[in-house]
Amino acid sequence: MRLYFRWKLFFGFFGFAVGVAALLVAWLLLEVSRGHLFGGESEPVGELGQWLLHFLSWALLVLALVSIPPALWIASRLNRPIRLLDRAMKEASRGNLECPVPPLRTYDEFENLIGHFNLMLAGLRELGSLRAERDRFLAHSLDLIGLAGTDGYFKEVNPAFQRVLGHSADLMLSKPFLEFVHPDDVPATEGEFEKLIQGIPTLSFVNRYRCADGSYRWLEWSAAPVPQQRLVFAIARDITDRKRMEQAEESLIESRLQLRIARDIQRSLLPAAAPVLDGFDIAGASRPAEEVGGDYFDYLPMCHGRLGLVVSDVAGHGIGAGLVMAATRSMLRALAMADCDLEVILERTNRMLHESTPDNCFVTLALSQLDPAERRLRWVSCGHPASYLLDRTGLTKARLDATAPPLGFLEDFAAGPVLELALEPGDVLVMLTDGVLEAESPQEQIFGDQRALEVVRANLHLPAAGIVDALHEAAREFCQARETKDDATSLVVKVGQCS
Repeated sequence: MRLYFRWKLFFGFFGFAVGVAALLVAWLLLEVSRGHLFGGESEPVGELGQWLLHFLSWALLVLALVSIPPALWIASRLNRPIRLLDRAMKEASRGNLECPVPPLRTYDEFENLIGHFNLMLAGLRELGSLRAERDRFLAHSLDLIGLAGTDGYFKEVNPAFQRVLGHSADLMLSKPFLEFVHPDDVPATEGEFEKLIQGIPTLSFVNRYRCADGSYRWLEWSAAPVPQQRLVFAIARDITDRKRMEQAEESLIESRLQLRIARDIQRSLLPAAAPVLDGFDIAGASRPAEEVGGDYFDYLPMCHGRLGLVVSDVAGHGIGAGLVMAATRSMLRALAMADCDLEVILERTNRMLHESTPDNCFVTLALSQLDPAERRLRWVSCGHPASYLLDRTGLTKARLDATAPPLGFLEDFAAGPVLELALEPGDVLVMLTDGVLEAESPQEQIFGDQRALEVVRANLHLPAAGIVDALHEAAREFCQARETKDDATSLVVKVGQCS
């Protein structure tokens, strides 16, 4: 039978009151029997009454003495759940949640109270486990997680702030977060924070935060307001590397655009078509290794109806070489129209290149002057690979080697002797740059002069443009479609019959 604790207390106090009343009655009877409560003498009580009074007195005394141990035991039993709960609550207050109260059959409210207390401990343990998981998540999260107040201060930050920015948590909490924002990003950050205060969430907002070493990191924020507590919950991801990649891609795109523009400009500097001369078939082509090359060929109008044929190679390749190539072209064209003397043209070009280019910059160049009327060729080469003059059968009539150092390399320059050659029908002049001659196979073999001449001999039946295409195609096949390391340029002149 379940007896609630309040009834136990009631019966305990009630029994105590009955016992006290019984003792009081016994005392009154004893006093009456002795005549102490009335003034004057009275008739003495009979022997039976005397015996009864003595019996009651001794009975009450013995009963009181005998009731003490049961009373103590009952009090202890009644007080046991209170003691256990008190001890368990003290342990829980110290943080020890592994202190449940053992189940007791008290048949009163304490059974439910103990059960509820144990359930509370279980809930606290689960809550503690969840908080521990949360703390581990916050501690090891790569993202920056913080709680900011509407006053502009962080209230709580996770360790990622220190890992990413280098600032301690105390420093982050002690200053307004705008002090860490890049000055250029402050207006936008203030505007976004005002929206958060108004209850509008933030998604993918990007700004820069100052690091402890003075540098800045790009952060991408997502935040949600907590209006009831006047707080803002915010998560940021470090996107500095992504930003750098985006900026690098933008720079690369811009560079490629500039390279395309430079390539188009350079292509416009090369001859659009070969000159038409009676009795001569002329063709040339240049294929740069990069967007912009340092190779150059040109047909120079010269005085007295003569034609200058030039094949040139600037040291290196790329934009720098392309700029020097453009400058060389301009100088040669301007000087060729004013003077037919090859030595003077080259000496003046060398002087201007030497004065306007770095010390490690030089230009190799083969320059010939074709006189269609006399069918003669004047030749000079400045550090350029050998050119060849073949007869109609493909035999080598002349190997045209360099006669002077490269242009722009030395201040004191002399063009050297100018060779003069008579041209006959069927002769073929072949002028190449080292991009063709030094094409390399996967076995690291060099294409070389002899292979180039074999290609020319095998294609003597073709027009000059066909021979040029055959040379470039043979060099490409020799490399087996590998990327060429240098610009490749060739110029071919076939001598025919005069009309």
